[in-house]
Amino acid sequence: AQINSGNLTDSDVRSAAKKYHVQTVFLWSVRLEWLRSCLEWAGENFAGSIRLDEHRIVLHGRRHLSEEDISDLHPVTGNMVGDSMTLSGYTLDSASLGPGDQVQLILYWKALEPTNQDYQVFVHLVDSQGVLVSQADGPPINGLYPTSRWRPTEILADVHKLSIPPDIEAGQYHLLVGLYELDTLKRLPVYDSELDKT
Repeated sequence: AQINSGNLTDSDVRSAAKKYHVQTVFLWSVRLEWLRSCLEWAGENFAGSIRLDEHRIVLHGRRHLSEEDISDLHPVTGNMVGDSMTLSGYTLDSASLGPGDQVQLILYWKALEPTNQDYQVFVHLVDSQGVLVSQADGPPINGLYPTSRWRPTEILADVHKLSIPPDIEAGQYHLLVGLYELDTLKRLPVYDSELDKT
């Protein structure tokens, strides 16, 4: 969605970004000169940037500094992924889904320590028997901010779109989420807590 900022205040832009879980921002600094503090906020709250030219910048990978910023998340079971990541929680843009629908899933990752690996994310929808019915695999944040660049303590919002098959049968389904190595397809182990690793 496009937000016309001509009649919006600095606070309006920030509120809109939070309300709509904005993950990518296109800034045209010539037109937003009067929102200088908003530009500074955007630079601090997004993980990466692509400068198109002198005046146009694309910001991506929403960064959060604390769990208080994202207190409305759904909790997860087994939130420690490998030795250096945790999944703080997630949000879904719909509480109920039907055949042919598409759901937006936002995963909130937190780096515990640096890693030199660039992991892939898997999002699998399985039925009650564990059979895969849909998936959305790929690099986090559309490949624009790989895990090898994640900084400890920052919480990153990672958006994935999952399509529900049009011929899916009614029943109970589960979402499985995790990280894996692209070269070997080996998944990172999942733990409930630091104690489970010993």
